[in-house]
Amino acid sequence: MKGIDISKSNTVTDFKKVKEAGYDFVIIRAVGSNGSTPYKDKKFDMFYDQAVKAGLHVGAYAYVKPSYKGDVVAEANKTALFFLDVIKDKKFDMPIYIDVEGWNKKLKQDNTLYTVSFCGTCESKKYYTGIYGSDVSTFIDLLDKSFLLPFTWWVAKYSSQPPKHATENCHMWQFTSKGSIPGVKGNVDLDQCEFPFPAIIKKKGLNNYDR
Repeated sequence: MKGIDISKSNTVTDFKKVKEAGYDFVIIRAVGSNGSTPYKDKKFDMFYDQAVKAGLHVGAYAYVKPSYKGDVVAEANKTALFFLDVIKDKKFDMPIYIDVEGWNKKLKQDNTLYTVSFCGTCESKKYYTGIYGSDVSTFIDLLDKSFLLPFTWWVAKYSSQPPKHATENCHMWQFTSKGSIPGVKGNVDLDQCEFPFPAIIKKKGLNNYDR
């Protein structure tokens, strides 16, 4: 499957044209972060409704950052619940993700604990949950990937060759940030996925689907 991922920074003029151009899915940012304070992406609802109407498979992601103050687990759980509240009334036949980038690389243990706790909270609410990040700067520099195996990985590596380092659980690959496709004004991230997420999610009754 071919897909795109978008946030309020993108201008999508016609999701139907995206679909007609051969793209199968879209991952939409639901939550952004002002420092360590999460907020709802102002285009999330609009993008979701239009993508579903166009017949695209849809997932969501949260771009968040730890404050590194106090209880890391409690903070991660609180932020995850904020994310889940934003997406609670919608169905997703692609996973939901935590976007891990730009964190403090000196605090790898805290980063890993935050990420695992965030994902665990989402999974406990019956969401198919994953981690987005760069092949090296996230999965090698920021996180201890040995603790991340329970979750699916969406890995960024801008190249004609797939990821080399974060390979153990990589089911989706973001291969460019400079895609140009019908229905989107300006550059857009492009993704490749060969894993049958929609069938699995619906069969298991995850992401607000009934089993």
